[in-house]
Amino acid sequence: MARHESDVATDDMKHQPWHPLQAVAITIGIFLAAQIGAIALLLTGSALFAGLAGSTVFDIASWLDDSTTSQFITIALVETFVVLGVRWVLKRRGIGFGALGFQRPKLIDFFLPVAAGMVYFAVLLASVVIIQQLVPGLDVDQKQDIGFDDAAGFGKLLMVFLALVVFAPVAEEVLFRGFLFGSLRQHLFPSDTLRPGSPSSGGGRS
Repeated sequence: MARHESDVATDDMKHQPWHPLQAVAITIGIFLAAQIGAIALLLTGSALFAGLAGSTVFDIASWLDDSTTSQFITIALVETFVVLGVRWVLKRRGIGFGALGFQRPKLIDFFLPVAAGMVYFAVLLASVVIIQQLVPGLDVDQKQDIGFDDAAGFGKLLMVFLALVVFAPVAEEVLFRGFLFGSLRQHLFPSDTLRPGSPSSGGGRS
């Protein structure tokens, strides 16, 4: 009989060969390497494009600094390298991606974020109203710096959405909650981790 995905993930977690300090070091290494690799690749590609297009160094520097497209590409590269880095580390130890606890999505998984979002915005609105009453001078209309200054139009807003709502959360889930937290949990709370179907085991992840 075929084994359930959560059982496979649990078995992988039992054999995860990383000490907590190793897991922290690997996480920091993957994060920094992804940043450096993405910037190096982007700069190399920009330099090659500048040579072919006859652009100046100042043109490329301005594009890298102010362009929504360049910021989107940078984030996409960083998050891609993060996921690939985790995959490489797991593969070197003969561990499948299922060790991170990911499972095939269920129908309810598509509705839970919507419900959670509605609750979040309701709580946020109520909190803002209360804080305004307690701190009258608080500037609740202050513009947030999200790293995309000139995002306007469907195409650029789509890039902002993908970068901040899709790419970054997925990569962070893989690296921090999947790899780092999974490794720490396995060593710090082994009885909870190794119990199939427990809320903090792989079987409880969606």
